Amino acid sequence: MEDKILELLQVMNAKLDKNSSDIADMKYEMTGMKSEITSMKSEMTSMKSEMTTMNSKITRLEEGQKAIKVTVDSIKCKVDEMTNDMHRVEVATAQNWTDIAILKSINKQ
Repeated sequence: MEDKILELLQVMNAKLDKNSSDIADMKYEMTGMKSEITSMKSEMTSMKSEMTTMNSKITRLEEGQKAIKVTVDSIKCKVDEMTNDMHRVEVATAQNWTDIAILKSINKQ
């Protein structure tokens, strides 16, 4: 009977040792997972910082693009004004040449 009790205790000790070993393995795996989670948190923080920087750059680019559009619109307006001025000069020049031709024809008569 004592042998059976001793055998039963040995089986129970073996199971306890296995459970202890399994628990130690789980603790080791959990420590590894915690380390991976910490690393992922660090990467996410870094990515958030990079996204903030990129958003800031995008905002500056958009503002620069708006400023360029205003400048282009201003240049277009000035070109249109110059075109209109050139047309007026052409009309005035044509009128002057007409007047000169009339005066020359009057002088020849």
